Amino acid sequence: MEPQEFKRRRKQLAQTIWNAVTIYAIWKELQSRSEEEAAGLNRYKGFFQPVLYALRQAFVVEFWKIFDPDSHANSLDSLIAAARNEKVALAPRTSDDELAEIGRLLRPHRKVIERWRRLRITSVHDDVAPQKPDSPLIIREANAMAEAAVDAFNRLSSAHDGQAWIFQYQPGRSAWETREVKRIMAEERKRAGVVSDNRQWGLEVAEKIKDSAEKLRIAIDDRGASKESMRPLIKELQDAAHNMWTFWESMNR
Repeated sequence: MEPQEFKRRRKQLAQTIWNAVTIYAIWKELQSRSEEEAAGLNRYKGFFQPVLYALRQAFVVEFWKIFDPDSHANSLDSLIAAARNEKVALAPRTSDDELAEIGRLLRPHRKVIERWRRLRITSVHDDVAPQKPDSPLIIREANAMAEAAVDAFNRLSSAHDGQAWIFQYQPGRSAWETREVKRIMAEERKRAGVVSDNRQWGLEVAEKIKDSAEKLRIAIDDRGASKESMRPLIKELQDAAHNMWTFWESMNR
């Protein structure tokens, strides 16, 4: 493999690692949610339920690409093998022992990623629960896998030309934005609950107006009704109309 080809494939692998750790950061942040946040997300579970599933599937696929043992894949294994075969051209800044050590970093995670690939982590739940039962195990495994991938990649990259890549910024930014989404959804649910209470009150007021209007109509139709007997009905209708006006004002603030 020529150095330029190594650099091209290194850049592609860096993008795969960036995808994996960023998608995983979003998914992990969505696993850490309070009852209020979960309830807020569940108001739109037709959106968030498939999104959570898709995020899990996506980071499994991206991590698989990183740790794929196939020699034809653009993975850490294949680049390490190329560096060991052409060390002078592709890894002049390190030793054979160091390259072997980088390869050993990947071994514990191959079993995990193979299990993930077989299972495909396909469980889907009706609701976005505060946390899924399998989430803690997946998070521990993925945390270790992400750390090993970044470490191995940067050690290999440094062995080639001294360059180290920074992968922390975007996952951190994406995790923060995900927290903001959770907060907004929880606040939106609370606000929707207040609106729902106001609507119920408005319906009750409207029903009172309807009843008062019916009583007044009956009284007016009764030619024998006196003004004194009608006055309380008129007052009741006025009060109900005032309450309805107050309700509409509160709805439009």
